[in-house]
Amino acid sequence: MKNALFLDRDGVIIRDAGYVKDVGQVRLIEGCPALIRQAREKGWLVVVVTNQSGLGRGWIRLDDYGKVSERMIELLALQGVELDAIYFAPFYAGAGESPYPAADFVFATKGITQSGKWASEWRKPEAGMLRQAASDLGIDLPSSLMVGDRHTDILAAQAAGLRRFVFLQSEISAEEQGMLAAHPLRIQVEQVTDLSEVRL
Repeated sequence: MKNALFLDRDGVIIRDAGYVKDVGQVRLIEGCPALIRQAREKGWLVVVVTNQSGLGRGWIRLDDYGKVSERMIELLALQGVELDAIYFAPFYAGAGESPYPAADFVFATKGITQSGKWASEWRKPEAGMLRQAASDLGIDLPSSLMVGDRHTDILAAQAAGLRRFVFLQSEISAEEQGMLAAHPLRIQVEQVTDLSEVRL
């Protein structure tokens, strides 16, 4: 069983521009490549788990999502680091049925497998993406770590059985922390203002 560094995408790996669909919007968060490098040096897997309801809402096309992923991967490669897998949740309850066939949600981008599933249990705060990654990649969830910037990230990590979570503070932090008040936490939450503060 392997340890993994789970990363949210928008707000942790790339700037959160709100339903990113243009490659010109893709900008890496400072410190993220170094954090991925730290995980790699320890022999950890690096896995992205990202809610992408813009796909279900019809605000983002699947090929736009793929191009954004490709640009993100390219920018990380320029910093000498890479991801092991990406899991995304296209589900949006208001959409009813998926706008795409299930087979379209599994593909490779620059050699990195992306897996999506039209299921409410995949959408954070549910733990479906993390559990699927653990099954696919042989990950020891309790010994792994997740970094995110929303309360749904924390709750997903807790539901998956992780013991540690790093909360990256941002302009939305106060609102997100307020939303946690209604949820009893059993997971250790560490708060940082910069990814350089994260220690695995």
